Amino acid sequence: MAIETSLSFLMPILAFVLVFVIIYAVLKKTGIFGESNFIYSIIALVMSLIFIITPLARQYTLTTTPVLVVFLVCTFFILFIVGFVHGGLTDIMKNPRIAQVALVVILLIFFFTAISVFGPSLSKFAPWNSGEGLTPSESGFKNFIFHPSVLGVIALFIVAALTAWAMNK
Repeated sequence: MAIETSLSFLMPILAFVLVFVIIYAVLKKTGIFGESNFIYSIIALVMSLIFIITPLARQYTLTTTPVLVVFLVCTFFILFIVGFVHGGLTDIMKNPRIAQVALVVILLIFFFTAISVFGPSLSKFAPWNSGEGLTPSESGFKNFIFHPSVLGVIALFIVAALTAWAMNK
């Protein structure tokens, strides 16, 4: 119990480091800004600071990370046991279904933690909400977004995107 509470003070710092490392790695891998490590580190620092300063983004990171770690540890142990039973993991790891299932589970983890973190703050903008607790500008924004002409334009864009995708397939 004492270890759990003492580690909870480190979670924002660990979340900052996690976001910094992921952003830096993605920037370095893509090479979008050339070969300058200094620029990558500054961009990663600024983005991770913004991410950690924003309360909902920090809460999302702190909610997603433990669930994702538990999933990865369980997956490792399952593969470890299956490797002992079958004598090796080479045949299993060559199966693309394993990666597809893992990707779907990881995306579901991200989706459901996003619903749990962002749901309460976004639910007041839902069309079925009567508008309680909305400021006049938020109410106007909600009425604009869910106006039939705006929804028609959004539907038109979706149909156009699907048509373009189908034609170029």
